[in-house]
Amino acid sequence: MKGKIVLFIAAILVASAAFFLVLPQPESRRRMRGAQGAEPFFVETVETLSNPGAETVESQRASLARNAAGASRAELRQLVGLRMHEVKIKTPDRISIVEYPAVKLKRTVRMTPGDYATERTAKPDPAKSCAGSIAGGDPPALAPSSIAEEVIGGLQTYKLAFNRTGLTSWRAPALACVEVRRRQFYADNQSTSNLDLVSYRFGEPPPTLFQPNPESTEATPFEMLNAWVAFKGLDKDPAWSHQLAMTQKFFQRSEDYYHAHRP
Repeated sequence: MKGKIVLFIAAILVASAAFFLVLPQPESRRRMRGAQGAEPFFVETVETLSNPGAETVESQRASLARNAAGASRAELRQLVGLRMHEVKIKTPDRISIVEYPAVKLKRTVRMTPGDYATERTAKPDPAKSCAGSIAGGDPPALAPSSIAEEVIGGLQTYKLAFNRTGLTSWRAPALACVEVRRRQFYADNQSTSNLDLVSYRFGEPPPTLFQPNPESTEATPFEMLNAWVAFKGLDKDPAWSHQLAMTQKFFQRSEDYYHAHRP
């Protein structure tokens, strides 16, 4: 169970990272080779998580969309296992909405540049675009060991290899440097994470993608966490108490930021 919780949190961070990669760019940057894509788009990927000795392989599907107005949505749909998904919507006025439809709760904050660590995490270095080092983060991410170009599904991508972490990531400039393939090997427990492109298309995504569930109620990060714990029945699991304390520490920064940045 602990492993699944860690994988879920990691998956949410991946979705969050992908979401922050689609910020609008000035027109002068849009037309540069390797600059973030200017067209609206919709992308779907599937991720497979495997662990030695596991009876099943955890698979999850994620979608990422950006419309012409600058709003972005990243959704993680668990196909096996936890079966939760997250929606993030960023509008030009920098309002961010995180929604857990399974428990009908949402979190709304006004993003302020430089205020929150996750806003700097996994953003492409503007000077090097998505072929360069991934800037920001806590601690800052390593520069890639090697960079190559490769075509995946008709998309020109930069293949970034991070040898020290066992990560190879393929990012597409035409899709705002979104990750369309990943191969990750975790040496400590011999597990792997493989992400692959399912489909993509340019053009305006359906407007309904950017409309939060009208039945969702505003909640703090801790309230969302507690609702999710009850939804999964983890509050009845004696082994969860230690994991809950660790997860609350993870959510504490979000909780503090939420109260300081309510619209």
